[in-house]
Amino acid sequence: MKHDKLYLAIDQGGHATRAIVFNALGGVVEEFAVPISTSRPEPDQVEHNAEEMADSVTKAVEGVMGLIGSRADDIVAAGFATQRSSVAFWDAATGRPLAPIASWQDRRDAETLTQIAGAHEEMITTTTGLRISPHYGANKLRWFLKHNSAVAEAARAGTLRCGPMASYLLACAISGCPALADPANASRTLLWDLHRKDWSPELLALFGISQEILPRSVPSRYDYGFIKTGEREIPVTVCTGDQSAAIFAPGALDLDAAYVNIGTGAFIQKPTTVARSSASPLLQSVVWQDNTKELRVLEGTINGAASALVEYIEPLVPDWSQHLDTWLETIRNPPLFMNGVSGLAAPYWVHNFPSSFVSQGSQEPDTPQQAVAIAESIVFLLLENMKVLEELGEQVQRIVITGGLANSDALCHRLADLSGCEVYRPQYTEATARGLCYLLRSADSVDTADSASAAETDEAQWRDAMEKPQQFSPTEDPKLLERYGRWKTELHKRIGISGVAARTP
Repeated sequence: MKHDKLYLAIDQGGHATRAIVFNALGGVVEEFAVPISTSRPEPDQVEHNAEEMADSVTKAVEGVMGLIGSRADDIVAAGFATQRSSVAFWDAATGRPLAPIASWQDRRDAETLTQIAGAHEEMITTTTGLRISPHYGANKLRWFLKHNSAVAEAARAGTLRCGPMASYLLACAISGCPALADPANASRTLLWDLHRKDWSPELLALFGISQEILPRSVPSRYDYGFIKTGEREIPVTVCTGDQSAAIFAPGALDLDAAYVNIGTGAFIQKPTTVARSSASPLLQSVVWQDNTKELRVLEGTINGAASALVEYIEPLVPDWSQHLDTWLETIRNPPLFMNGVSGLAAPYWVHNFPSSFVSQGSQEPDTPQQAVAIAESIVFLLLENMKVLEELGEQVQRIVITGGLANSDALCHRLADLSGCEVYRPQYTEATARGLCYLLRSADSVDTADSASAAETDEAQWRDAMEKPQQFSPTEDPKLLERYGRWKTELHKRIGISGVAARTP
């Protein structure tokens, strides 16, 4: 029976690689996590050890298979969900890494990116659905090809493969070292044509990157190969990005909902049925592609979410996450935070925007007050992105929120109060992995469902298996609304824009 089937989700996140075995209704059977390290060798450079990263996948899979025991035979498919925008460099034949992985947080040589791409902004936005940003892979790939001797030598020898980190992890984990790139991860290189579903010759020429060194573009659902673990060979049938997977955790996409995930960064995604030539100043992404359909979202990104709290608060209060909700509930007059951590992203796109606190009085705010200011700045930026969605004709009727900071009731209440929408917080953890399980299960259903009614039954069973989400209803909070207004005025003043222009820089 289908409900006896198990699915292996490999979730590579900012702090750890997790291998989680789910049943067909999205219930966690076993899980195993392996931590990863992050280094910052120079300002704006954020790296991972590539060999350690590949080993973390192997160890996580071996760990969970050890826990699952004899039920390993029930695993019918595996999939990967990874950090988007991170890029890797490896040997085409062996998968051996040639350089560190440049994290999505890496913003090296941003000035050169502006020089190269600045005159081509409209073409880049129309082709990729993205904005020019050093967080995306193109400039990192160009930099390593120019400045890393091992990468440059392999390129000359014809043995180099580089591109999304997901492609590197697939090459290391799957027999034969295939070089393949799914839409969600390929698009975050800033080299992928959203409309042609392949690498853009124009953008490759602009950045001086040969298509021969990049992985082959394939759909999200694809026969990627097999992971061998012990005596088992498990087919890998899905690869996607972390945020692209997370929105599927509740099941099929709700076209009237905005999906918010607040982790290291924050993301707001709104499913859309419109294939726009441009969604500026938001992003347009393919979150799923198979042989029968394509699903797109409009997306806003906020770089400084938990990462901002880690930067400003953690050095002084290491266990800040245990206190954040209490601070949000008790501090009534916090300062404002101009949030430029890792660059001010959607919908303003000012990569060198300086962060600072703005106090009402002369007294310096204490650490708890600063934590509240940072948390509120995340909510304020989410609201700015929602306003743009409305301007683009995408009305949001409800919000589904996940991620580590979503565990704060007070933060969810603030989002409901300012947006005027019901905010739903699902009662599950590991949204990315659970969404990946749903996609694995759905891909499996394409081959096994006997009829449309059977598929509908499967969808209903998936939803019914979830606990009822916690709901936050909007209320009036005049002081919060007043702080939002002051924050917005101050932000616009610092950027040097006003009115409608504030959202279309």
